[in-house]
Amino acid sequence: MGSPSANIAGPGRLQATDALDRRYDDPSAELLCQIISGLHKGDNYCLIVQRVPDGSKEGTYIQTAALADGRFTVEYQDGDLQHHFHAEVENARAAYEVVVAWAFERPGWREMLAWEREELF
Repeated sequence: MGSPSANIAGPGRLQATDALDRRYDDPSAELLCQIISGLHKGDNYCLIVQRVPDGSKEGTYIQTAALADGRFTVEYQDGDLQHHFHAEVENARAAYEVVVAWAFERPGWREMLAWEREELF
């Protein structure tokens, strides 16, 4: 999965970008559900959601990707590479629930999965 798109949608908004580089400005929970449900191993395998503008050094975002076995990986980064975490979930619905909880700043989203720190630096 690549880094978040550098395109800016507007201040204090959400922006989602899929693997085909389609950008969705201020997506609703319903649209995120549709996009994540349509992800598959192949050309359109991942979705990155970020808040824009993002003033962090190396990006604050959440992303999910379809795996070959039908499971999904979910990753989030909290400002820099030292704060990058990942987890795997059973299906698109589980990935959607975490992505939407992060995107709409719902309390407890970090406790939804058993996150593992990823060493990217």
